[in-house]
Amino acid sequence: MHFWQVWHASEPFSSYEGQLPRFLSEYGFQSFPQLETVAAYTLPSDRDIQSPVMLAHQRHPRGNQLIREYMLRDYREPKDFESFLYLSQVLQAEGIKLGAEHFRRIRPRNMGSLYWQIDDCWPVASWSSIDYFGRWKALQYYSRRFYNDLLISPHAEGDSLHFYVVSDRLTAVPAQVRVTLMNFEGEKLFSEERNITIKPNNSSSYLDVPVSTLLKGRDTTNLMVYCELVADGQVVSRNEYFFSPPKKLALPRPSINVDVLKVRGGYKITLSSDKFARAVYLSLDKQTGFFKDNYFDLLPGEKFELIFSTRESLPVDEFKHRLAVRTMVGSLG
Repeated sequence: MHFWQVWHASEPFSSYEGQLPRFLSEYGFQSFPQLETVAAYTLPSDRDIQSPVMLAHQRHPRGNQLIREYMLRDYREPKDFESFLYLSQVLQAEGIKLGAEHFRRIRPRNMGSLYWQIDDCWPVASWSSIDYFGRWKALQYYSRRFYNDLLISPHAEGDSLHFYVVSDRLTAVPAQVRVTLMNFEGEKLFSEERNITIKPNNSSSYLDVPVSTLLKGRDTTNLMVYCELVADGQVVSRNEYFFSPPKKLALPRPSINVDVLKVRGGYKITLSSDKFARAVYLSLDKQTGFFKDNYFDLLPGEKFELIFSTRESLPVDEFKHRLAVRTMVGSLG
């Protein structure tokens, strides 16, 4: 089955959850590449999504309009052009994530999905998850998580929040499901842990929590459920659930601390934040290399480590000076 009512027919991303295919071989949504790629085919005066150059690098007649239409349904207006590019990638990744996790949860009815598309044949706004120059968009980082062979996926059904675990492994796996309700300042309001044995080649809900137990009259705009799946001695999958749509979330302005250590083949970056930081995006000015992770959420008090791989060498102070950290709240007007 192909499903294009999301995108071509402007249906909401939630329409994915109404589909019960045997195999979804095509579905997708567009985003823009990052500024470094757009700069390869524009002058500063061209950097408006309705400019002739930007429209020429968009091969769908309503493409730029559709991205903007969907974006403003879910998010507040981006504050500038670069923020628009960034938010378009988050929008694409979150939308495809919703679909991909649904198609995995409903196995064995559905046994696979392929989003359109992986890469580009020229620098352009498109459905790709990797742009023409090989730069990973948010969707490529997300896809590594939602297509992981072990996935935890929270889903509201009726009056309860169900915590599904999907396994592509062919043997049973001892594991633990951990669930925490917290506000964006990091205050923990509820927690539960359960030891489970993950069934092979299966999707099942291993923990159900009544929504009333979680909410109790609390402000849903400053609330999130964080869940993680621990197996093989490590967190193999993590996910979140929000009770309010993205546009209504009262995201705080986090203070993010950045430590950098030079290591063989690149740099180890350690991030920590005093408050919840949504869709953290790292970029590095005038430096070639690859972030092993990007476009992730940062919990209050959490230390998050990742590697930037590069053959170039910079003093640590200069590397930190060139490193930019963007969050969703800092990109909205």
